[in-house]
Amino acid sequence: MCLSSAATFPCHATTPQRAREFCLKCLRELFPVSSVASDVIDDYLLVVSELTTNAVKAGCTAVSITVEVHRDHLRIAAHDDGPGVPRPGTARPDDRGGRGLPIVDSLSRAWGVEHQSYGKQVWAEVAVPSGLTLAVDCRL
Repeated sequence: MCLSSAATFPCHATTPQRAREFCLKCLRELFPVSSVASDVIDDYLLVVSELTTNAVKAGCTAVSITVEVHRDHLRIAAHDDGPGVPRPGTARPDDRGGRGLPIVDSLSRAWGVEHQSYGKQVWAEVAVPSGLTLAVDCRL
């Protein structure tokens, strides 16, 4: 791992937005400004949004977001104390929800759920495109 950043937010309707803002700050420090970086950052932020939205919908009291930077991918994790485990669904065109985990699945090279002693952690690994250079020196 090259770098790790984490933040905890109380679960509230604004939590996904606050988590995106936290991650955006981290990601802008990692990637040089370019159209490729902007597209990649948008994908990462969408994953963060979906993971935190699920935590809020589960009825958590707090959610912690961790962004780990590796040479070829980012690992984004949301740890919450809400009940249940998110499961991918199949949304009909007129459904208002049910697309979050399929979106995460389509944007990630892997994702999963880890049961914790207190709650769960839902994580996703999203690739860093080969042509995109990190602004941090990753010697691992």
